[in-house]
Amino acid sequence: MPSPRCARSARPWPRNGSPRLGRTGASSSIRCRRGSGRREQPRQAARPAQARGKPGLRRRKGGGRAPCLAGRPPASCGRRFPERAFRMRRLLDALYALGAALAALSLFAIFLVMMAQVAMREMERQLPAADDVSAYLCVATTFFALAATFRRGELIRVGMLIERLGPGARRVAEATVLVLAAVIMAYVTRWTFSDMLFSYEIEEVAQGTVPIPLWIPKLAMPIGAGLLLVAILDELVTVLRGRKPGYVVAAEERAAAGDFSAEV
Repeated sequence: MPSPRCARSARPWPRNGSPRLGRTGASSSIRCRRGSGRREQPRQAARPAQARGKPGLRRRKGGGRAPCLAGRPPASCGRRFPERAFRMRRLLDALYALGAALAALSLFAIFLVMMAQVAMREMERQLPAADDVSAYLCVATTFFALAATFRRGELIRVGMLIERLGPGARRVAEATVLVLAAVIMAYVTRWTFSDMLFSYEIEEVAQGTVPIPLWIPKLAMPIGAGLLLVAILDELVTVLRGRKPGYVVAAEERAAAGDFSAEV
């Protein structure tokens, strides 16, 4: 039985099993344990539910928890997914979406030029440089849409050989092809940028009825090729981390939904 002095000065322990942080409470609880002759160890607080080993988490050697290892950060991961990786994923997706938006605007501009040309022909007039502008916009539409089309798995892809390989061999083949594609697109990006810069330095203009500076339409080529290079490197990192590339996941999702429009 504790002494009367200890009973008067002692304060109850809180429910979570840890002693109070106050100066009087801490010293009173120590005197109470010493006076009663008993050594009471505070109970350990229960581990949170997310540390008990839910699916999508695995223990690391340092004691931390690894993030969800899906091809894309699922909504179920929530705060467990690394903050920096999630921000980088959003930034890259925004770049691809921006390229697709520029391609859509270029395609809509072609429509406007053609409709304006038809209307002016009815008035027996001609739109100056309509053919040149349409050609430039066609090139811009193609290059701006490369990255988004690649990420969605809608580029022409022959998988008769790679689909017959095992998981390990297929990962090696995917990584090899992506490395070769990255090298090629790096060369294309550098060459188109040099050509655009050369046209700007010599002030090259179109030879049509309207002297359009050629560096302006040529600017779409290095931008689009650079976006495709970033997308290829993005998928290469995904494959090297042991996950399925985004274009394969997108193609499998369309096939599961019965959508084969991209393969036609």
